[in-house]
Amino acid sequence: MSHVLPYQIEGNVYLSSLQIPSAFNSSDDPTRDKPLRKPTIEKPYWLSSFQAGAFDAFDEIRSADMFRGALSLWARLVLKLGRAKKLWVPTFFDSTKGYPGEGPRPRKTTQHSRADIDLAPTARLASRTSDTRTMLFLQLESCFFIHLSASVDLLSRSGLVLATALVAYGRHMFYASKPLYLFTETLNSDVDRFRYLKTYFSECWALISRWEDVEPTERKMILPEPCICAMVSLALALSWPRFAAAMLLGFHGVLRIKELLSLTRADIILPADLLSEQCLAFCRVRDPKNQAHHEKAACSYVRRAYGAVPACCIFSSCA
Repeated sequence: MSHVLPYQIEGNVYLSSLQIPSAFNSSDDPTRDKPLRKPTIEKPYWLSSFQAGAFDAFDEIRSADMFRGALSLWARLVLKLGRAKKLWVPTFFDSTKGYPGEGPRPRKTTQHSRADIDLAPTARLASRTSDTRTMLFLQLESCFFIHLSASVDLLSRSGLVLATALVAYGRHMFYASKPLYLFTETLNSDVDRFRYLKTYFSECWALISRWEDVEPTERKMILPEPCICAMVSLALALSWPRFAAAMLLGFHGVLRIKELLSLTRADIILPADLLSEQCLAFCRVRDPKNQAHHEKAACSYVRRAYGAVPACCIFSSCA
């Protein structure tokens, strides 16, 4: 509607569905080997004045086209109605500043923005995870020095040799009653450093699978769903709508406590923000281990509780 309304207001017309036969479509004349039809409306005032040697009206229209999208059409309408003479002093056209209807394009400051970006494989790891993997890699290297008289870098010259040594190290950890996650993180530390040898580590992952078959991982539910329902019901009974919304968002979005407490309204994308009627919400988690995707069950209430709050508002202002 933002693109159509300027034409409706200026032309005093209303939109309607109307079928136009091909014979009445003037744009089909070239495809039918027919001469182009004469214009049915007068030339725009800015074009007539431009052909007559007066460029002020053309410069005004051109200044309106420096805006983006629908805003350029509204600027033209304002000029047409005589409510403004000039939006700014026109300048010669510069393609680097965008084309009519787009407006100036933002300049990319790649040299400054990329200077602080680290593209290393471990750059996006949490500091605790990175420290753990570094410690486990040092322990692996110490073990190889003692038993094999070789460093990990030396063994990495052959992917098959390094993978065989890692399998032996994993078996050693298993019979030494070490937890599985230590070997998994040790293997991940090697993958981070020698990604080009990743295809050789299939037997290492197979060892992890066999380990899990012998000692299945016990996954415990931190808080059962009936408890969440009870907490939400109690919060609503006590007139704590935002706390109830935070509980629903944290449970259905699989958020950690730290992630939930640091959320603001700007981190939540509700259907109204996308001009959508689909009951689906999204959440931006700062420094996450995984991205959160909220189910439809929590979206409806979260939308009612936080739809109109400011962007800087803390989502869950509780301890």
